[in-house]
Amino acid sequence: MTDQLFADLLNHVPRQKLPEQFKYGPIMSDAAMSNTQSEGKSFANKTRVVRGLLTELLQGKWQSADRLTEADACQRFKVSRTPVREALFELQGLGLLEIRRNCGAVMLPFGPEELINLYAVRTLLESEAARLAALEADAAEIDKMIDECENVLDSNDENKFWEHDQQIHHYVAKSSGNRSLAAEIKRYESLIQTMREIIDENPRSVRSEALGEHIEILENIKLHKPAEAAEAMRRHLEKAVASAIAAMEAFRVATA
Repeated sequence: MTDQLFADLLNHVPRQKLPEQFKYGPIMSDAAMSNTQSEGKSFANKTRVVRGLLTELLQGKWQSADRLTEADACQRFKVSRTPVREALFELQGLGLLEIRRNCGAVMLPFGPEELINLYAVRTLLESEAARLAALEADAAEIDKMIDECENVLDSNDENKFWEHDQQIHHYVAKSSGNRSLAAEIKRYESLIQTMREIIDENPRSVRSEALGEHIEILENIKLHKPAEAAEAMRRHLEKAVASAIAAMEAFRVATA
């Protein structure tokens, strides 16, 4: 069949008129839109509970073996049971509390030792991610990130620092090529980031040092030096935990 004959046949095929709602592309149904809004609200409420409990843990308001029921948490944070339950499970997964049947959430000890343990796990995960990332690095992308490190330092903008810090650690995790590892890193990074924001741990001197360490990590990844990249990440997080402990102790004194 020639192209012209095929085209002629197509011209004789009756064309159906599309329903009005398809003229400008698919439209989300009211039910789907409602579900999306509900999920967004639930996530925001869960975040409020997580952040609230973390703040109180950092302040030392919860002692080991203190109990919190779902009903108490709902009243405390003015949210429904679903986000409370999700928040408690998340904090249990990070070792900050234990959920017991017919008892509610039981707080576990939380102080410098527990913070060291959290960072120890994070260090193991992210050092391995840096090692893997160095096996296959995108030099051009890394050069852009190094330039951005220098721009952030020059700007002296704390918000930019937090955003860039997250971008660096996210990049290393993603570049590891291991999705399970990256997901676990994100879980710990989200917790640590929330803690940092609560206690406002980083003065300019600490931020400057951290950015220099980020550059060292990135340069080793760029040069395909797995062992050196992993070691640079380990040193970076060891310094970070010392800063976090000092900030937490100062925060407890200030909010006592």
